[in-house]
Amino acid sequence: MMMNFRFSRGTIPGCTAIGGGHQHPINIPYMFNCMVAYLLGAMPTAPGFSELQIFPKLCDLTYAEAAILLANTENVAFISCQKCKNGTTLFVDLPPEVQKRTVVTRDNDTKICIQELMLFSYKYDKRKENTKMNTIQAKPLTEQSFAKFGRYGDILNPVSPFIGETPIQFYRDILPLHGSVPLSASTTCVAPMELIVKVMEYHTATPEIVMMLDDDAIICVGPATADKNPPIDQFEAFYLPKGVMVYLHPGVWHYAPFPLHEKMIHSLVLLPERTYANDCVNVEIDKEHQVKIKR
Repeated sequence: MMMNFRFSRGTIPGCTAIGGGHQHPINIPYMFNCMVAYLLGAMPTAPGFSELQIFPKLCDLTYAEAAILLANTENVAFISCQKCKNGTTLFVDLPPEVQKRTVVTRDNDTKICIQELMLFSYKYDKRKENTKMNTIQAKPLTEQSFAKFGRYGDILNPVSPFIGETPIQFYRDILPLHGSVPLSASTTCVAPMELIVKVMEYHTATPEIVMMLDDDAIICVGPATADKNPPIDQFEAFYLPKGVMVYLHPGVWHYAPFPLHEKMIHSLVLLPERTYANDCVNVEIDKEHQVKIKR
């Protein structure tokens, strides 16, 4: 069983060095008993947390939370408790099959069903955040699927009309690059990393041209928006073969390509000079909204 805890501003009797909002992924039974069972009062009343009893005791802490991976499932139980002016607010996010069999004990030891919490000093708030990470499937580039984001051309394996005969053939105009400003060539080097979208960016006034130089990769893109909020639910991921050049329309959300193999990759990037300084909106995505890419 894996649990994730966070505490803020306070102490626990008999314990030290607790506080400051730190997160501690742990799987030690003692810490479970101390943190989850004592502070949040979350105790299983049936194997595998299929039933819960909740009776928070924050002591002088102002806030505590725990995310509990339920045994033999992919479900996560999220419980947090916060002191406020009018008492204590309890936030609970449980799988439906667990929620139906969960009771909350108030200070007067009266057990109530979780659906009745609004009638008492505790408040139940079904958290909207999905405890499972958003996931998208990488797919091959096609003209139809990529049209909303830009266009592409295979530079290494051209099929466009050409001029000349063997041994010299000139394949012309594979990927037109429209624009009125001089372009600068740059290189992006990316070491192997997890396929999770944590950062995205866009350029308002210029397209971006990218080509993988030495290996295949995956790129994540999103359609242009009218504000600075990444359209997470519209992200798409595409396989980007070595030697294929992509042209991203202005405003399209994107970031560095993800290596497909356990080796560093290098991509050629064409942008107007100093675009990174004068036309680049870069946004870090909150952890609960990050997107995992499946190969």
